[in-house]
Order: sequence, then C-alpha cells, then structure tokens
Amino acid sequence: MNKIARQVWRSVYFNTLASRRSTAIVHRSLATGPSFFVSTEAADRLAYGQPAVLLPEDGTVSFSDLGIGQSWWPSDLALSALELLHTDACLPWWACALTAGLAVRLVLVYPSLALHRLAQQQQQFQAEQQKQQPAKSSERIASLTEQLRAAQAVNNVAESRRLAQELRATATLSEAARESAPPGGIASLAGGFACQLGWLAGHLACLRAMSAAAAVPVPGWQTGGPTSWLADLTCSDPTGAGPALITLVLLVNARLALATTAAQPEPAVGNPASPGGLGQLWESGRPLAMTLGPAVFFTFLANCPSVLLFYFGATGVVAMATNLGLYLTALRRAKTVR
Repeated sequence: MNKIARQVWRSVYFNTLASRRSTAIVHRSLATGPSFFVSTEAADRLAYGQPAVLLPEDGTVSFSDLGIGQSWWPSDLALSALELLHTDACLPWWACALTAGLAVRLVLVYPSLALHRLAQQQQQFQAEQQKQQPAKSSERIASLTEQLRAAQAVNNVAESRRLAQELRATATLSEAARESAPPGGIASLAGGFACQLGWLAGHLACLRAMSAAAAVPVPGWQTGGPTSWLADLTCSDPTGAGPALITLVLLVNARLALATTAAQPEPAVGNPASPGGLGQLWESGRPLAMTLGPAVFFTFLANCPSVLLFYFGATGVVAMATNLGLYLTALRRAKTVR
C-alpha cells in the first residue's frame, strides 16, 4: 500500500509541475478517508505514468471527472452543492464559500434562538416561584409534616385538621407550579445536543469539501478573489490580516456570549446560583481557553486555503448578529425583572 501511495504521489507531483491541467487528484485523498479517494480509472492511469484525467477539448473539468463528490458522505454532498452553485447559479468560488457559510449558520439560527428562549423561560419561572411563593419550598412542606405529626401525637384534632389542609394546599400549589413550568430536563438537553451536532457536522462537511477542492487544479479556484492576494483561493493569506480579523470576530462572539450569560436575571435572595461540576470546571478553565483558543484558531486559519477565510467570515458575521440580538434581549429582560 505504501509503495502504491508513493507512486501516486510521485505521479501527481510531476504531473502538477508539468501542467496543472493534466492532473486531477486530491492531495489529501489517501489520508482523509473514503470521501476523496481517487477513482479506479484515475489510479490506474497514474500508476502507468499517465494523466489522471483526460480533460475535454474545451479544458473544463468537473468534480465527477475527478472521481470525487459522488457519494452520500456529508463532505461529498457539500462538494456537490458548491459545484451546483458555481455551475448553475454562475457564482464565483469565493461567493460559493460565502453562501455555504451563511447556509450553515442560518439553518441553525432558529433552533439556537428557541433553545436560548427556553432557558430564559426556565430561569424566569424559577425566579418568580422563589420570589412570589416562598411557602412552596420543600423545607416548608417538611416543616408542616412535622407539625402535623406532633399534633396527631397529642390528639389535637383541630390543629391536625388545619395543618392537613395547609399541607394539602401547599402540595397542590407546588404540583400546579410544576405543571405550568416550561419544558426542560432531557428534552432541553437533547435539543441542545442535536443543535450542536448539526452545527459541527455542517462545519466539518464544508471544511473537508473546500480543503479538498482547493487542492484540485480546477479552473476557477485560482481566480475570482476580490483582492490581489486572495485571487488564488488555494493559497494561504500571506499577510495574516484575514486570519487576524476572523479571530477578532471569534473573540467578540465569545465576549458577547459571556455578557449574555451575565445579563440573565439573578435568582431570588436566599437561593444563590452555584455552578457545580462542569460549571465550576469551565469557570476555572475559562481564562486559559480565552487565551489559547484564539491563538490556535489563528494558527489554523493562517495555514488554510484562502477560500476558508470567506467561509469563516460568513459564519462569524452571522454568529455575531445572533449573539448581539441575544445580548440585547437579555438586557431588556433584566431591566423588566428589576
């Protein structure tokens, strides 16, 4: 297998140096899984030192000619969608990358807002119950139960009847409050997990698709950038301005998310919120994450094809607009509660 891989790499290297139009292999195909394996015919031609793809007379080439983008893997579906936008909608490749970033974020905007609204409703409900109905607490029910047992022990019928009625009324109100509470628990966790899983799957599919397409000598990836240094979407940003700007957008989004959490209405006095478990772990590791995270992200972007800058730029702008809306909503709710 290693011998075949070396032959394929050697053929690709020399064919690329001779003519970019005569090669059609994804440089990372042997390392990234079955989504980007070269077709059998292309591998056979490369093994005999022939071009991987016989281009048409007009010099055009599609991803299907390269043996990629033909399966039902998420990355191949994203690759097919990008090519569809380029060929049918006549969008340049950088615009296709922008559209992909907008699509991934916009699809998840409504679920994210719904989950955030549900969390706010739960917090508001708990604060109102603690503030307006302090007698519904478990301590009050336990106290009434002990008093009822003491009254029954001395055969105080009148006091026992009064305590039984009060205990029944308190328990009934507590049950009614639980029924009127917004949904939560497993449903909320499942919704949040599904939303994050969809966000991660969409991101990974687009990242793999664009990285693979940037490694293919397809006409169009080398032109179409709005500036001179972005004209070649297959190269990295030599100035570092693009990665720095997108990293700044990431920091702003993180700060907005923290400010939104801090602007939530506080619980009633006497029952302060105390994060536990994962909450305490995040609080202790947040300074380190806020320091190392941007550095790692900047290093990643600085070594990625320029086409990914368009993608992350679109997703970052949509995320910033969403976080800003959530922050302003949290501020209005906090003023209303006060």
